[in-house]
Amino acid sequence: MSRSVVRHDFRRAARIALTDDALRAAVKKTTDTLVQRRAAAVTARPGFEALRAWGRERKLTVSGDLEAHAQQFASRVEAAGGTVHFARDGAEVGRIACRVAAARGVQLAVKAKSMTAEEAGLNEALAAAGVEVTETDLGEFIIQLAGEKPSHILAPAIHRSREEVGALFARTLGVREDLEVPDLVAAARRHLRERFLAAELGITGGNFAVAETGTLVLVTNEGNGRMATTLPPVHLAVVGIDKVIPKLSDLPGFLALLTRSASGQGISSYVSMTTGPRRPGETEGPEELHVILLDNGRSRIAAGPCREILHCLHCGSCLNHCPVYRAVGGHAWESPYPGPMGSVLSPLLWGTDAYPQLPDACTLCGRCAQVCPVQIPLPGYHRELRRLRSEAGGGNHLVARATARLAAWPATYRRGLSAVRGLLRSGLAPRVPEPETGAVHGWTQCRELPRPEAGPSFRDWWEQRPARGTEATNTVLEPTDSVPGPAAPEPGPPEDPAQPTPLARYLERASAAGVEAELVASGAWPQRLVSLLAEEGIARVAVPRAGWPPSLRARLLQALAGGPCAVVEDSAGTAGTLGWDRAALAEAQAGITFCGAFVAETGSLCLPAGAGLGTLASLLPGVHLCLSHPEGVVETLAELLAERAPGLPSRLTLVTGPSRTGDIEGTMTTGVHGPGRVLHWILTDAEVP
Repeated sequence: MSRSVVRHDFRRAARIALTDDALRAAVKKTTDTLVQRRAAAVTARPGFEALRAWGRERKLTVSGDLEAHAQQFASRVEAAGGTVHFARDGAEVGRIACRVAAARGVQLAVKAKSMTAEEAGLNEALAAAGVEVTETDLGEFIIQLAGEKPSHILAPAIHRSREEVGALFARTLGVREDLEVPDLVAAARRHLRERFLAAELGITGGNFAVAETGTLVLVTNEGNGRMATTLPPVHLAVVGIDKVIPKLSDLPGFLALLTRSASGQGISSYVSMTTGPRRPGETEGPEELHVILLDNGRSRIAAGPCREILHCLHCGSCLNHCPVYRAVGGHAWESPYPGPMGSVLSPLLWGTDAYPQLPDACTLCGRCAQVCPVQIPLPGYHRELRRLRSEAGGGNHLVARATARLAAWPATYRRGLSAVRGLLRSGLAPRVPEPETGAVHGWTQCRELPRPEAGPSFRDWWEQRPARGTEATNTVLEPTDSVPGPAAPEPGPPEDPAQPTPLARYLERASAAGVEAELVASGAWPQRLVSLLAEEGIARVAVPRAGWPPSLRARLLQALAGGPCAVVEDSAGTAGTLGWDRAALAEAQAGITFCGAFVAETGSLCLPAGAGLGTLASLLPGVHLCLSHPEGVVETLAELLAERAPGLPSRLTLVTGPSRTGDIEGTMTTGVHGPGRVLHWILTDAEVP
């Protein structure tokens, strides 16, 4: 079903939010953390401003011809074996999804975080059709249990404190109320793992849709996106047509912009690239892939004056830096899209009749434009929406027009202000009560009328100030509507070219991301493995059957045979099967894989799908050990994708660190859905100190 078009009252909701001290404290704590992380990540990335200009130019290419790019993406998806559906609005998304679910007799669906699905009201539509949808992003899971809507694009439960989440889990999951954050995360993991293994449908959004290859890209930290796109037999992705990017070579640049702006990471824990459903002989992956491309007014917006709002990467950075959002939280917007980007996008999608006040939910301070990764001129768009509303007869249009007319005559404006100021200071002016209705009342509701003070006016002070250079001045960063600039070259260069070798750079980056990466002598690793399993108390290990150098896998199985561990292996996947014994795989405490390529620039492991390549061994167990040879190192992500582009597998996953979340008070916790430990042993014949 589509969202009901009702008149939302931001002012009323904001006034209520301002009285909730706990909400404001929770929002401030998490946004402060995200702001600091972004600042550190941007500082560590040379050329970030040039990259922002490049991102804007590439997005302008797409928004200049949305239909052509969407059609190209759709044709590539279908060439890879997927099915594409075009939806005019949210109601049509619901109807399509219900048909897909009914065709497979789906009763249980698991869903990764998707603002586009929220926009379409997908959960409500599926529930009406008898399909139970379980949110699996930790923040979304929390608010689903609470019966609420997301209040932040990146951190949906930003308004909930640890104590509130503990009380909620005690009521709904039957755990103790006084659990600390890691224990709350573990309780959610246990509950959701059962849903993942039983689900018949996995629902996701898509951060990027690559027109050139038909690849859907999902960026997550928890691992739930990988679960939803791998375990269920059907994968349904709901994607706005604005998420299309032209080429696979554009992806590294957009990932760098998104992850630094969203969570302050060089790259997220998981980047999942899906190109069609499971292929013959593959062990894992969905048998069906359905992509719903949603317009819902996007084509109309692309032809209008606020076109660049469609460039939004949904990073949430504008929310974190916005003084209005930080004061009242996201629920005051009463929209799937809160904050500065939501104040523009919501009226454009659903009309100014539905959201008449959101263009005013902005101080025009310019912080949103300064931190937007693709330089969207958000303050200018707020002004444009106010102008359009005024021309349509809404808002304080009479007062605004009168003020504008007066301001057009500077001398008259100055004389008028001087006269009013003198009258007020003299005490002779009668007191005019603040009106309770009308245009001026809308202004005075949230502002106090100014009281003139003794001393010069600002203009007088400005004209009498010392000449430039005769006193210390502060540098002020002027807010701008956009920073056009020339298009930057293809993303690069490496962030830290001082590292002597790609392998040394990889070790540094991977370790910074939480990977326990090290060089291990080829003759020593079997004994190291036995010791590791004993230290961790691991009794069951998952090992994919393919993708190994033959001698290496033989040595691995020999080492495991000498210990107390049971080995779980996948088999050739056939229609209707996963290729793994699900119960045995779910009980595996460790997974051991081989990685033939890993990226120095980002510290990422590259895990492709393929016949017998059981990537779930790297996801379901609590510990993931990856073995590699030194020659597998690749300098940059762009280089890796260029090598893979001619024949992308159905799924290609970049793993950069353990599964993690900061959804409860911004407290970073590992082991959400994926492993809490990721070890990478690079086997070398050279002597290791």
